[in-house]
Amino acid sequence: PYSRCVQTAVKICKRLGPNVKMLIDLSLGEIYGPSVMGEEQPVSHLRSFSIAVEYCRANGISMVPKLIGQAPAWPETLQDARRRFALRFLQYLQRGIVAKRNFLIITHGDCIGS
Repeated sequence: PYSRCVQTAVKICKRLGPNVKMLIDLSLGEIYGPSVMGEEQPVSHLRSFSIAVEYCRANGISMVPKLIGQAPAWPETLQDARRRFALRFLQYLQRGIVAKRNFLIITHGDCIGS
């Protein structure tokens, strides 16, 4: 996962209280294509999930113990990424309605712009 998103989410979870659970969704990650990552596909563009788990644990944040969502395929265009972001957001809206729960998404600018 991307460190700054995890760090931001941890700060928000702390402010929201002990009943908040954090999860990391690969479907809401950065655009995975040349427009953001450069012309060559990166060998590894994410930090280890275990680093995020340990960071959350060290900060007293409860976290879902597995990654969810699907990582995008290389090369992803901006249009493809925005479609991915919007579809995932709609899925979260539906889940929130069914579960009668709120959620907060911490992500990158392109996802928010979608």
